[in-house]
Amino acid sequence: MKITGTRSHVLRYEMDEELGYSQQYYPARTAHLVEVSIDEGPTGWGECFGTGPIALANKTIVEQVLQPMVLGRDPLAREAIWQHCYNMMCDHGQKGMPLYCLLAGPTRTRIPDLADAFHDEAAAIREAGFAATKMKVGPGSVADIELATAVRDGVGDGFRFAVDANHCYTTPDALTVGRALDDLGAYWFEEPVAPEDRAGYTELRAKLKTTIAGGEAEFTRYGRRDLLAAMPDMPGGLHPWEPILEFDTTPNRFRDDMLSDPLDIQGQVKRSGGFVDLPGGPGLGVRPDPAFLDHYRIA
Repeated sequence: MKITGTRSHVLRYEMDEELGYSQQYYPARTAHLVEVSIDEGPTGWGECFGTGPIALANKTIVEQVLQPMVLGRDPLAREAIWQHCYNMMCDHGQKGMPLYCLLAGPTRTRIPDLADAFHDEAAAIREAGFAATKMKVGPGSVADIELATAVRDGVGDGFRFAVDANHCYTTPDALTVGRALDDLGAYWFEEPVAPEDRAGYTELRAKLKTTIAGGEAEFTRYGRRDLLAAMPDMPGGLHPWEPILEFDTTPNRFRDDMLSDPLDIQGQVKRSGGFVDLPGGPGLGVRPDPAFLDHYRIA
């Protein structure tokens, strides 16, 4: 059994309403699926991280750089293939971020409307049967505390809510927001400072009650190793918290309509009181609908 080729499917559609986080607003959704063919057996599917123009750049990397490295290899030798690709590329593009990540976030003038929207959306998420919710912040520490307060009011006491800053704060600003989150009973505070600012993470962990989350911007075992070495063992007990599946509740055709057999996450959550079943198919457990890919393909 050998890998015979890869094909990228870069998809895009315009959304009815812009979405945003601490780094930017965006008017369209994009997705980059990678199809791996072998000489016998099923086709493999994966997703390449990167949105907008980054997906188009990644398409070239997948097809022109990575594909020659994997052609003819045994697809079951995943560890050996990964190690080979890493060794061939480890001198290139290890750190840094795209220019848009360095731009300022949204302006303060949008906050009054956002607070009402955050309150109502958080309440709707709880009503839909979800077990927790996570909000984005970024307009500024004072405004972000207002937004977090609105979310706590929306979900009420005793419901878990987390906060994701997408590394938009300095450590002093993160401390200001984090202390407010302590008072609000936030479940965790995600990426409060730059991924490379390990000293900032250490200071926040020492001074705040709220759990600090990070690691999203690290993509290999080598990048995560230092972070994992700093983590204590998970506490035991008769009633530990179960893993949480993060789910974007905003409309998303790539999630809801792309699969031949839709997962219907929202329906599962509503029916089960906050749980979803693992897909039972081979590999990832799901298969894209070829007609859907043809309709939304831009490259």
